[in-house]
Amino acid sequence: MKIFLIISGLIIANSAHALADFDILWEADTYTPPFYQGAALPSKGSTVKLIAIPNLYYGGKLLAPEKVNYRWEKNGNFLDTASGVGKQTLIFTAEAENNIRVTASTPNNLTKVTKTINLKAVEPKINFYPINEANEANFKQTIKSPLTLTYKEFPLKAVPYYLAGGNDALPFYRWFYDGQPIATDPIEPSVKILSPPQIVTRENQTVIKVEVGTYQTPVKAVKDLIVKF
Repeated sequence: MKIFLIISGLIIANSAHALADFDILWEADTYTPPFYQGAALPSKGSTVKLIAIPNLYYGGKLLAPEKVNYRWEKNGNFLDTASGVGKQTLIFTAEAENNIRVTASTPNNLTKVTKTINLKAVEPKINFYPINEANEANFKQTIKSPLTLTYKEFPLKAVPYYLAGGNDALPFYRWFYDGQPIATDPIEPSVKILSPPQIVTRENQTVIKVEVGTYQTPVKAVKDLIVKF
């Protein structure tokens, strides 16, 4: 499910103080799990889509969006190829900071409205969830570190958020015990079964680490989990 975020407001245009509405819708093409109900947030390297929806009047009538002239700027730089009549959509690759400014104007250029938004890229993250006896992840219970192991086996699932590539991307997983890489299940790469016989240290604890990424960008999500037994 795609969720657009709307940034809106009333703006005073520069033609006879005409009042105009100006909305901007945006979405980021980042991965979120199926149960997640919030908006997908942009991470560095992800694709972001903006749609400008100005309400401009020309000749006493509301001007159709495809007849409005749009001028797009990103981080202070004019985007020539993305600007022009009818170009109400901007698609770009997210950086750490993304300051977007768009000016919409009538054909005679007498009435203009401008909107500026700042989209900050977030770091992709991972949550661990326990797997119950029915072999289903309990997404209502997040595993916190440290985890005390009280069962012979404890299966858990690593779930990434905000990886570039969206829900069509195929994430890859790399698991580590105390810094040493271990095998990843080719069928269920997001699942790891913890068991005390595999975890032997003089402090009776280990650090489980997982890296999750996509092939669309080098940006990865990393999560450590201290396990005590």
